[in-house]
Amino acid sequence: MSKKKEDTKRDVDNLLNSMRQGISNSTKKKIPDIMTFVNDPEWLGLGLDLYPIQQIALKCFYRGSIGNEDLVLNKAELNLLKILGCDSNERGNVLQKYANGETFKDLVLIWGRRSGKDFVTSIIALYEAMKLLECDGGDPYAIYELGDANTINIITIANSQEQAKLAFSEMRAKLLKSKYFKDKFLSDGFTSNSLYLLTPKDREENIERKAKKYPLKKGSVGLVVGHSNSDSLLGMGCIVLLLDEVATYKNADKIYQAMHPTIATYNRREYAVDSRGEYIYDEFGFKKVHKTHYDGKIISISSPRGKEGKFFNLYKTAPDTPTRLMMRLATWEVTPQKRRELRKEFAAMSEGEFNMEFGAEFSGIGLENFFSEDQVNSCFIGHNLRMVEMGRPGNIYFAHFDPATSSHNYALCVVHKEFFMNPETRKADFVIVVDHIKYWHPSEGKPLDVFEITEYLVKLKRKFKLGLLTYDQFSSQECILKLRKASIPNKLMRFNRSQKMSIYKELENLINGGRLLIPCQSETNLLKQEMLELRRKFDAQGFKVMPMQEGDGAKTDDIIDCLAGACFSAIEKQVSKLPRGACVESPGGFGSNITWRNMQGGIMGVGSGGQVANTMDRRSQAYKNRGY
Repeated sequence: MSKKKEDTKRDVDNLLNSMRQGISNSTKKKIPDIMTFVNDPEWLGLGLDLYPIQQIALKCFYRGSIGNEDLVLNKAELNLLKILGCDSNERGNVLQKYANGETFKDLVLIWGRRSGKDFVTSIIALYEAMKLLECDGGDPYAIYELGDANTINIITIANSQEQAKLAFSEMRAKLLKSKYFKDKFLSDGFTSNSLYLLTPKDREENIERKAKKYPLKKGSVGLVVGHSNSDSLLGMGCIVLLLDEVATYKNADKIYQAMHPTIATYNRREYAVDSRGEYIYDEFGFKKVHKTHYDGKIISISSPRGKEGKFFNLYKTAPDTPTRLMMRLATWEVTPQKRRELRKEFAAMSEGEFNMEFGAEFSGIGLENFFSEDQVNSCFIGHNLRMVEMGRPGNIYFAHFDPATSSHNYALCVVHKEFFMNPETRKADFVIVVDHIKYWHPSEGKPLDVFEITEYLVKLKRKFKLGLLTYDQFSSQECILKLRKASIPNKLMRFNRSQKMSIYKELENLINGGRLLIPCQSETNLLKQEMLELRRKFDAQGFKVMPMQEGDGAKTDDIIDCLAGACFSAIEKQVSKLPRGACVESPGGFGSNITWRNMQGGIMGVGSGGQVANTMDRRSQAYKNRGY
């Protein structure tokens, strides 16, 4: 080799050594405690104060771990935990867990909505990433005695793709503003749902790769976000698993079972040594392990659901699991939001649903009354409406027919949308009025005649101007053909899981808004009983609707299903119409049979202008008396 080439090689080696030394010097930092990491401008530097409970949760979880050996709760924080009842098992017995000296591996936060759960999750993810980057020697693979073929990942799982994007946005925003992380990633390390960070060893290797014009490593530490239905996450190496809104997962048990073994592989071993500082070996020639530190963690954060499933099991078994920290608190106990203000904002929620979503209360055995007695009574009182056998001219009626599938009963409900001038808003408003209910129940030894029932539906057209007749799984195709032959607008309305939830949510909104009027007479007694005994069971996908199974009272839901379906059609039909100009049909001279419509095409009344105006005034006065 020529002297010139030797000099060039020596200069390159010197430059590489200088760059390595620079990297080594820049990364020789002591791992900070969690609160220093959050607040110090040299680290995350958020520049804002966490809520007291958020700060307490982080301090309790990390106390005693690397960098947090001197971290303690102050007197005010200990007192706040006592005031909130966090010395009881129902709230997590945080005070006792804090004092037990165990290093926590699991964190279960049962907090109400709007408690900053995504915010806390992103802080934990970034702190765990920093700890890997700042490990002794700058190589996390070495301290865990693992090969470097796969990245070491901190995985956040959300309950949907949209929620996963929000979680990743929280993380990315904090990371990009951080002084510490600014030189820890490459542009190639960014994807739509992941970010890879460079360890000191990665950066050293990239210097050599760059000199040799090899592709650069994108990073050994991954911040990855996915949703709970994705199987692609299950084969990844994971040191910390963060489960966002885990109570809503369909497959929480599967995720735990699949991810727990890989999380358990991330442990640091302290080997036994003799008085001369040399390793002690066992009879098989392996180093004797003096102590093992398990660094893998599972963080489960969610508002609760019913008293079942993986999340509820984590809550119930927390008192008997020394390495699990659990904390259950309502939204207004974590943040400054007031319960009264939240209840007003979410007035459409039932009391049980509100207490579950914001009060962090598990929903009984998963069942609650769908409607309260006050809600049901409000539909039957304050008016003198009666059931009718014949519709009024100008009204368009909507009917739902519930054929027997799981029972022997058939039911029918007919409603119409009644418009009036709201005296407070001075705008047109509406209520749904129940006009006709028919219920068929077989007598002993005499089953129901399906064709006789179909004839009843066909004759219904002569009595009511039907805008739409919907039905749920009509088993007889011949009956459907008869309806179509009679020119009755009809459509299948499947009461499957998601559709039924939407239908009943609309019915609940109508009742909460005082927009459903039901005549109070003997024909509606069974409907009232079904409304009072209807049950709702919350689960990961929302809620299920079902009749009462045990005890006294109505154990059917045929008529209430019909009512919900008919109301849904009446609302959906109007909403789906595009706005159009008013249309007034007037015969020559002064007619008395004119149909008056609003700008959306809905019928306001039939008759002369004076008659319709007087009718609307009377309606307005009637609804004003009822509190509208």
